[in-house]
Amino acid sequence: MAHAFAPLAALDPASHRPAPVHGPGTPWPETNCALDLYLELLNVTGRHPEALGVVALSADFLGDAWVTLKPGSDDLQRHGLSVVEYNTWRPLLEHVAHHLDTGRLMTVETDSWWLPDTAGTAYRNEHTKTSITPLRLDPAARTMTYLHNAGCYALEGEDFEALWSEQAPRTWVPIPYVELVTLCAAPTEQRMRTEVADAVRSHLGRAPASNPVERLRAHLVATLPRIVGDEPAFHKLAFVTTRQLGASAQLAAGFLRWWAPDDPDVVRAARAFTEVAERAGQTQFALARAARGRRVDPQTLLAGLPAVWDEAIAAVRASRHGEP
Repeated sequence: MAHAFAPLAALDPASHRPAPVHGPGTPWPETNCALDLYLELLNVTGRHPEALGVVALSADFLGDAWVTLKPGSDDLQRHGLSVVEYNTWRPLLEHVAHHLDTGRLMTVETDSWWLPDTAGTAYRNEHTKTSITPLRLDPAARTMTYLHNAGCYALEGEDFEALWSEQAPRTWVPIPYVELVTLCAAPTEQRMRTEVADAVRSHLGRAPASNPVERLRAHLVATLPRIVGDEPAFHKLAFVTTRQLGASAQLAAGFLRWWAPDDPDVVRAARAFTEVAERAGQTQFALARAARGRRVDPQTLLAGLPAVWDEAIAAVRASRHGEP
């Protein structure tokens, strides 16, 4: 018996187009699996994924990593998504099938080794934890359609069997973290623009008092010698630093362009965040060169970007839409 989330039963992976705030053509096509997943869930259900970028306004550097952005329950509720943690008590596949049949979705931690959309990186190469949302599955045919990162994909056969296996030798995620997602009425765009103003003030109120990019820059300068000639170390460092910084800035810029395109301060902030996103990529390339043994001046890493970040946050605060 096949199981599907009825509103998306006809979604075709081959024709799927990611939300404009990530995916092909952006400096950072992928942010992190949790955030990308919800951006696409909003996208395919006709909501406003750009508005979710408001979470980037409270982004911070945590001492050894840039925060991995994840929307809170209040951020998702604003979009008409009720999300709660779910405790499994029977085989996970049975839970997912049941909730697809009853009109709910689940976000599920899985092992990227069995996800063909990660071909060239993790697929059949590396066991890494990531999150997906199954949309359709057929246990008898061993097929599944799912959302992951910025796309919609399909898998089958051994990948299907292993992905849902609860045997540790096959998957590194035998007892995954699971969220149950219930879709409520979608807000209108005007209502979303109005309600997100409170979220802007909330996230600005949680923004760090000291410049997070300046603290990240100091960390990269100090850490650079440790990755020289070590590409695996580079990949791990880049994922939690330059990639998350760039993705945060990209999402902030996309949100601001959607939210208040007629406000000069907001437009200036979006431009500054876009510069941060693009130049974070340049720094990541510099780190990659160092990992390949080439000389890199540590003082060039994120040079000048702390001031650009400050300019962006200050412009949002100064806008008529910002802090009261």
